[in-house]
Amino acid sequence: MAAGSSPKISKSRFNRIGRFYLLALSGIAAIIVISQALIQMHISKQQNDSVIINIAGRQRMLSQNISKQVLQLVASNSREETAALVEKLNTTVDLWERSHLALLDGDTSIGIEQHINSDSISGMFEVIEVPFNNILVNTRAITRTLSKNPELQSDVVPNARMVLSNEDKFLVGMDQIVYQYQQEAEAKISRLQIIELILFMVALTIIVLEFLLIFRPLASKIKATVAHLVESEEQAKSMTKEINKLYRELGKSYQDLEAVSLEPEDPDILLKLNLDGTLTYKSRKFKNLMEEEAESVTNFSSWLKKEGYSEDFLENMLSLLKKGETWNGQLKM
Repeated sequence: MAAGSSPKISKSRFNRIGRFYLLALSGIAAIIVISQALIQMHISKQQNDSVIINIAGRQRMLSQNISKQVLQLVASNSREETAALVEKLNTTVDLWERSHLALLDGDTSIGIEQHINSDSISGMFEVIEVPFNNILVNTRAITRTLSKNPELQSDVVPNARMVLSNEDKFLVGMDQIVYQYQQEAEAKISRLQIIELILFMVALTIIVLEFLLIFRPLASKIKATVAHLVESEEQAKSMTKEINKLYRELGKSYQDLEAVSLEPEDPDILLKLNLDGTLTYKSRKFKNLMEEEAESVTNFSSWLKKEGYSEDFLENMLSLLKKGETWNGQLKM
């Protein structure tokens, strides 16, 4: 019973090992896919973060340029220079305002995807909202006034003072925002590194378990199977030798039988008798077999009766002989 069930057990075990192997490969593949998805997602976010940090840093430079250009407008001595400075200031303010709004909500036209700032950064933007609006409103007032009449520099002096007084507040706030953006970006990298390490440990664990639960048992099973096949091959060779030996002996026996020729012996006539059972002839062989008793045997029927044979047996025998038929059998004396 055990021998008959062992192939099923082996097949079931191999199927189970195969399922574990596929499961382990699927786990490793899943970890690779998840890892790559996380990396690609982080790369995308990192690119967006880098653009945000660059634009946030540029905001400080633009605010300083606004203050510088406002001073140049107030000190301008010619209409042409004032007109050129007004156009330049409008361009700078437009970029500065657009960048500020992009940092808050995103703007794909300048490379910032739509995003949600952290609570910390949102709070910092609320702090600089007043300086930002003061600079923006007063700068727009300066460019609007001077674009109509370039000679009204004295009228925009209060606006210029308001711009300059809010510049430091805006710069300090933007410094903090840039630093916070940098810290959050580095925190994302650290989290990704931790996740990557966890995924690596899980993958390594799966590989170790795969070796312990799949490859090592499979190697042992294959080794045992090979050993069994080698043993079976040796047994087959041994049986083949035995069968060849039997065939040779059988062939030799056939040859010996063919060499033996036995000639059938002619039957010997022991007695002759009449239909009434009276003996008319006794052979020498009969006399030798019966010895002294041979002379006393004169009638076949009487002799057989004396030996214990029944009347019916004798009548049947004599009846066959009278009909000219042959009786075959053995007589025990």
